[in-house]
Amino acid sequence: MNKYIYIILLSALVLCTPTGAQAHEAWLLTPAEMIELATAPLPEAFVNGDMISFSLGLFISIAFLCGLVAEYFWKPYERKLDYYLEPHAKRFGPLIIRVTLALFMIYAALGQAPRHGTSIGTQPTLFVPDMELRLLSEGWGFLSSVEIILGLMLLYGVFTRVAALGVILLAFTGLALFGSEFLPYFGHAFAPGVYLLCIGGGMYYVKLKLPEPLDRIRLFFAKIDRGLIYQSLLFLVGINFAFLGFRYKFLEPNLLIKILEIGNVPNFGIPYEYMAVMMAFIETTAGVLIALRLLVRPLALFLIGAMMFLALSLGESFIFHSNIFGIMFVFALFGDGSRFKPAASHIKKERKHTSPSFVYTGRKGSAHV
Repeated sequence: MNKYIYIILLSALVLCTPTGAQAHEAWLLTPAEMIELATAPLPEAFVNGDMISFSLGLFISIAFLCGLVAEYFWKPYERKLDYYLEPHAKRFGPLIIRVTLALFMIYAALGQAPRHGTSIGTQPTLFVPDMELRLLSEGWGFLSSVEIILGLMLLYGVFTRVAALGVILLAFTGLALFGSEFLPYFGHAFAPGVYLLCIGGGMYYVKLKLPEPLDRIRLFFAKIDRGLIYQSLLFLVGINFAFLGFRYKFLEPNLLIKILEIGNVPNFGIPYEYMAVMMAFIETTAGVLIALRLLVRPLALFLIGAMMFLALSLGESFIFHSNIFGIMFVFALFGDGSRFKPAASHIKKERKHTSPSFVYTGRKGSAHV
């Protein structure tokens, strides 16, 4: 692909993606509504554990158990699938995570993904709609500019590892400034940041010469076993999913039920109360299995479908969760990552830098910034 066409397409994607939709969780409800729902009595299905809830939980547990058994017999065939997908995954994996994370950050910084009741483009946020910078004391507004700069660096592949380190520091900054309210979102920024810091930018990036100290740091991260990095990504994202499923669906199901009602989400004849039970079981269990590197590829495809269904039902833009979509696509490509090999063979190739240029690596390798 011509470098100018690539840059034009990326810019058009940033400018033209619809932003007038609403998101879910804390973004679709006002703070007052969230407090009211959090203190309201829990639904019967979550209090008494009636027979329907028990049956749903048992059914989902048996389904996942059957999936584990099926994976055991499917393993030889999946290894063949890995053989064909691995070259494409190594080329496109970092690119997918880089671009989706960049779009996620830029839209948040520009206030294009506001929470309920906030006009589009008026309130910059840190990663997600409910982390509005106006909620902080004066002097923190510059974080939106930092977020935009890091997002553009990732989008066009300029010093990807430096930008990834900035994302990690920004995630810790959010945790320090917003406290426990930021915790549910921390992993979804920290995990892809660590991945890009160690792996690099993949295909289609602008190659610039790094100062010597930064180049040494880049080489240090380039030596890390990429299999270990990918497994860490699986663990971090899986644990974050399990935490969200347990914390916000098991412990505060009223929030989820209210969101399903507001969005008039198709329930196929199942009361929303029991849909909440199913979603709580599925998200928590899926997160644990991904963290354990089990059923990774089918779960990733399932979660992509589930998130797309919920996004379309609620009328929200896919940019709201583009970082998660990107990670799940990479999981679908790599699977459990068992075919990863150490990256030592790439180190010598990365020691020399040419003059600034736009790099496309072709089909036989992957480039890293």
